[in-house]
Amino acid sequence: MQNPTQKSHQEALELIVANREAKSINLSSRNLHQLPAEIGDCLNLEELVLNDNQLSSLPEEIKNLKNLKILNLSKNNFETLPNWCTELETIQDLDLSENALSALPENFGDLQQLKSLALSANQLRKLPDSFYKLNKKIFQKNRFRITYKNDFSITELFKLITYGYI
Repeated sequence: MQNPTQKSHQEALELIVANREAKSINLSSRNLHQLPAEIGDCLNLEELVLNDNQLSSLPEEIKNLKNLKILNLSKNNFETLPNWCTELETIQDLDLSENALSALPENFGDLQQLKSLALSANQLRKLPDSFYKLNKKIFQKNRFRITYKNDFSITELFKLITYGYI
């Protein structure tokens, strides 16, 4: 008999295998602790929704998703993101809200295609210098998505204000 974690992983794997040609896969609210590496075989994938799980890491095979535009990782257990995540150059919409992120990769600003970014409700105190290379238009519609429930230092808040991000 499978425990609930094994069952949710097996169900996710089956869904991924059955939808290898799909442009969108939604694996939200499945109590996933680990994303199957086979996700990297979904080469047509443009949208990957993984919110409301128990994920704290991602398989490196996600780098194979050269068409990925939307990635929702909100409401998980991420404390850090791997440096390779900035190789997802086609990402336009990235939701990292409601995790436990205390830092972003140093090269986070390399995500130059970003049009929407949600970082609220994390444990961010400082942002990497490369962050300020991102297009300010990302924040024009909802400027508080970055500062809400983060504990930025006064210095970092001043930089965000000075550069026009809030």
